[in-house]
Amino acid sequence: MHSQPLAGRVAVITGVSRRQGIGFAIASRLAATGADLFLQHHAPHDAEQPWGADRLDELVAELAAVTGGRSALAHTSLDLAVQNAAEELIRQATARYGHLDILVCNHARSGGDGRLADLTPEMLDAHWQVNTRSTLLATRAFA
Repeated sequence: MHSQPLAGRVAVITGVSRRQGIGFAIASRLAATGADLFLQHHAPHDAEQPWGADRLDELVAELAAVTGGRSALAHTSLDLAVQNAAEELIRQATARYGHLDILVCNHARSGGDGRLADLTPEMLDAHWQVNTRSTLLATRAFA
């Protein structure tokens, strides 16, 4: 079995801003199989959460160590609640690598909600902008 089955493939992974997160685990696995990585993070969101944010330079260094120098690694900080951020993500990744093969939309807005009786249209819109709109727009731009 080939130890680097994704060598030459480029993976864009969103929501990679803390080592204990799912995005970091996905990025680690893809890096271990040889994929080049383009990561999106938005640490200010994690900093507002009870779990806090990791230092991005340390997170990126740890992922670079997983690649053992066999894979390229680039990253960007984008707030996917911003209207054109999803398209900007794909534009930056394509500009960096020339082609994209894998898109993993792992990002999510957490918190900022509450009991059903307390929900407002603004609260719902904040979640949908990040969790739904940006995912669909990134997928459209990727396709």
